[in-house]
Amino acid sequence: MLYEQKKLDEAITAYQKAIQLDPNYAITYYDLGWALKEQGKLDEAIAAYQKAIQLNPNYADAYNGLGQALKDQGKLNEAIAAYQKAIQLNPNYADAYNSLGIVLKNQKKLDEAIAAYQKSIQLDLKKAYVYNNLGDALKDQGKLNEAIAAYQKALSSTDTPGPPASDYTLAHNGLGLVFQQQGKLTQAIEEFKQAIAIDPNYLYARNNLKEARRLLSRGPNPPPPEVDDSEWLPSREQEPLVDVLRSVARIVALTSTGSNIGAGWVVKREGNKAWIVTNGHVVRDAQGLGRPSEQIYLEFYSEPPPGKFSLRYKARIVQITPTKDQMDLALLEVSDIPYDIRRLQMYSGRVGRSTLVRVIGHPSNGGDWSSAPGEISNVLSQEKRLQIAATLAEGNSGGPVIDQENRVVGLMVEILNPNQQRQDATKTNLAEPRTAATGGFGFAYSMDLVIEQLHNWGIKL
Repeated sequence: MLYEQKKLDEAITAYQKAIQLDPNYAITYYDLGWALKEQGKLDEAIAAYQKAIQLNPNYADAYNGLGQALKDQGKLNEAIAAYQKAIQLNPNYADAYNSLGIVLKNQKKLDEAIAAYQKSIQLDLKKAYVYNNLGDALKDQGKLNEAIAAYQKALSSTDTPGPPASDYTLAHNGLGLVFQQQGKLTQAIEEFKQAIAIDPNYLYARNNLKEARRLLSRGPNPPPPEVDDSEWLPSREQEPLVDVLRSVARIVALTSTGSNIGAGWVVKREGNKAWIVTNGHVVRDAQGLGRPSEQIYLEFYSEPPPGKFSLRYKARIVQITPTKDQMDLALLEVSDIPYDIRRLQMYSGRVGRSTLVRVIGHPSNGGDWSSAPGEISNVLSQEKRLQIAATLAEGNSGGPVIDQENRVVGLMVEILNPNQQRQDATKTNLAEPRTAATGGFGFAYSMDLVIEQLHNWGIKL
């Protein structure tokens, strides 16, 4: 009961008390393992599952739970072995086949993953989430018509259609991505709209809708890209922040669930190359094991006239912190960007409370290159973080926090989520669909922390 109510600390205490009373009851260790896994205490969860298996070597559920914890640790081969043992003990274990398929897909073993999903479906035809997983794998294989059939099966299942990010939401989003690949942009837009209608906070559907509309507005035969957009820039009199905005990139990272959108900014430029710092979660897939995106595009600030579009530049990840690291940063490299885009000035000295600042970014609930006014409401010296009081949303991640002298004093990393007191990118469960968080304050890394990491990566400022 306590576990179902998400009272994990109380549940763990209860399980531990039960173990004291009966240390040979395998099920209690299994339940303890799930609670510990939910808290991200993976080593302890693994130990609990292993104890359950020691007490009952034929405990298929414990092997499945062990596989989940090993998967979250990135130990994919060990996870596969645990799932296969669960299936050996229980050949009708539909969820274990589905879990096995997820790990195989992460290893890009798509044929084997599809076979595992199909076996799971054969054993239990009513699982919409398995059809979604099958659709994702078929989409990755380029079997688009088969992927459409799988997503449509998910939508015709008996699972509940409600938020947050339900199976129906994910199926509509998947269908939209397939239709977009087929060039059926109007149909793609309708699918993304349906996903948003079910769950207005599902971040990827919102990003994907924006991207599909951009593609549709370009038409079937878009004009060749412009080579210089400097003529589209307002004057400093028209836009006092034009130089700051120009150095802030809109980052579009393509992942298995669509477009991930965030902010980054130029920390160094040499010749035709520039380096952009952002959050690691901006350029990672938010599902599965959080793999870095292999298709990343940057846009830099300008105000294109009607019929014109912001220029896009291909970027690549040159450094990224591990998913479980306390830091959540990535460094991108881009070439051949306009000559006038320069590095922003950084300030690593002490910044006091009540310092007036602006957060530049691309919030999911607003326009691009927004400048949200606010102030530093607290300085968390031990964590080297700044608490920023401002109106923020997903899409501000990775953006610079600038003071009144246009110096960068912080890098946004997390914001307040009304459903979770803090949505910390370094603690996000990457297996869960990402939802859009909006709030009145957020947290930024102080610049001395960012500069130290850049130095460790060989970026001399």
